[in-house]
Amino acid sequence: MRCLERSPLRCPTCAVRVVPESAYCHRCGVQLPASHGNVDARCTDVDDVRETTLWEGTFSWKGMAHELGLMVIATLVMAVAGKNLLADASSLRFAWGVIGVAWAVVMLVLTVRKCSVRYVLTNHRFIHNRGIVLRRVNRIESIDIDDVSVEQNLLQRILGAGEIWIRSRDESHPRFRMTGIAGVRHVSELLEQTRRAEQIRRGVFVEPV
Repeated sequence: MRCLERSPLRCPTCAVRVVPESAYCHRCGVQLPASHGNVDARCTDVDDVRETTLWEGTFSWKGMAHELGLMVIATLVMAVAGKNLLADASSLRFAWGVIGVAWAVVMLVLTVRKCSVRYVLTNHRFIHNRGIVLRRVNRIESIDIDDVSVEQNLLQRILGAGEIWIRSRDESHPRFRMTGIAGVRHVSELLEQTRRAEQIRRGVFVEPV
């Protein structure tokens, strides 16, 4: 049973958060008051909580900021100094052709990455979809997530993007990497908050670090 809008239960002696229905504090060992385990009359079954979508996303162009930045620099160099660097017109046309092909490859890779992956976070689970022709859907229950970490290089920190690593007890994906995530700090915080909320909702104690 889950009570609506209950504040976190804490030990009256050391103030650490304790598990509902426990008789003693796991940290200091003091016996908890009898009222600690009382359940509010406005209770619903755990499974009655409706699943709602908290965030949806896909691969962002910011995940390829280095490649796009290099292409912009190469294009600007050719536009400004191309005639001075290359003596004849045929060499100049060849150089522009190479840059055009490079742009096409970069944009193709970006499109494939963007279309082949989609992430959905709900208040119960994390869902990741992969593939274009053959679509594979995998789910990691929020209660199984053990840790969420973020990796960013310098350019990604400037753009607010990066990678998220999820470590979980899921057998098929014990370590899962989300790449090219825009607003990476916000998304990682949502994952962490969802993980903790689901564990508390299901009665699994997680002590804040």
